[in-house]
This record gives sequence, structure tokens and C-alpha cells, in this order.
Amino acid sequence: MIFHSWLWASFWTLAVSAASTLGFLLFNHQLRLRWRTIDEVADFMRKPDEELLARMLVPTDDIDIGELMERLILIHDRRKRRIEIERIREQFQRMFHNARANREWAESDWFYMLRVRKEHDEEEFSKIRALWVAATRAWLALGLALGQAWLLCLLHFLQFDRLSFLRRPEPAALRKAFGLDVVMTYHRLKEAVADMSGVYPEENCAAIVDLM
Repeated sequence: MIFHSWLWASFWTLAVSAASTLGFLLFNHQLRLRWRTIDEVADFMRKPDEELLARMLVPTDDIDIGELMERLILIHDRRKRRIEIERIREQFQRMFHNARANREWAESDWFYMLRVRKEHDEEEFSKIRALWVAATRAWLALGLALGQAWLLCLLHFLQFDRLSFLRRPEPAALRKAFGLDVVMTYHRLKEAVADMSGVYPEENCAAIVDLM
């Protein structure tokens, strides 16, 4: 009976948390400045620590035996695992913010080109579309990865990760979210931003990439 009550309490905690988070995100989305020009993008970039991510998100197959043993120890250390997840989550939040800002920039340019200018150069249009596609994919992949990280944090809070029959994913597994490689999609976004030099001055695009 006690276990049954605890299970229902955990379920409702999860449901209320998910609903509250969704409501906050929708409300926050409505308050955002969603129309951006290229001059407004660089100032809003939050540079992630790429060296830290490269070290923390290396697949298990690509690391040496010493680091592999450290990861196996980490999996069974709840606090260390939680800290690693939080460090990755912090970097992903910066990347997610950057992807969203670039997506809003691409949408603003697309809207201006189709609704205001009417006539547009096909090459410019293709570059803007490529930027929007790359930014949307990175935004989606990072959003899913952040959702997974949030779920792992919730399981830690509810102490579900103490249960022996539950698989304990290593923090490096957050590199992929539902088959999407977070690092690769973000790298393609940076390439798409750099390629916008055919539409805008190269130094403007380079400034954005440097801050990503």
C-alpha cells in the first residue's frame, strides 16, 4: 500500500512538473523578441566551452581504458553523475539559445524577403533557407537533449536512479537525442552561418561564428 501511494505521488509529481514546464516555456516564448537582424545576433550569442564538451561527450568506443574505468565508476556514483549531467546541461543551454537566436534571424530574413522585397535573388534565398533548416535542426536536437537531461535530473531527485533494475545512462549519452547528434547539428549550424557571407559582410558572419 505504501509503495502504491509512493508510486502515484511520483507520477503526479512528474505530470505536474511537465505541465508546469510546458506552460512556462509557452509563456516565455510569447515574451521573446523573435524578429532579429544580423546586427542583433552577435550580441546575444553565449559561447559554449567546446573543449569541455569534446572531453565529456566522447563516445565510449573512442576512449582509452583508463578513462573508460573512470566512466564506469562515475555511473555508480550518483553525485558525480549528477554533476556531470549539470555541466553538460549548462553548455547545451548556451547552444540552444544560440540556435534559437539564429533561427529567429533566418525567419526574419525569410519573412522580409518574401513579404517586403517581393523580388529576391535565388542564391540569397537558398542560403537563408539553409540557415533556417540548420538552425531548426540544431534547436530541435538541443531541445530534445535538454529534455533528456532534465529527465535524468528528475530521476535523480526522485532517487529512481538508485533502483538496481534501471539502466544508468552515462552523461556522454546526451550527445545523441533520438538519433540526432547534438554536436554535429550545431557544427552544421555554424557552417550555415559562415555561408551567409554571400548575403551579408563576411566580418559580420565571422563575428557570430566566433561567439558560437
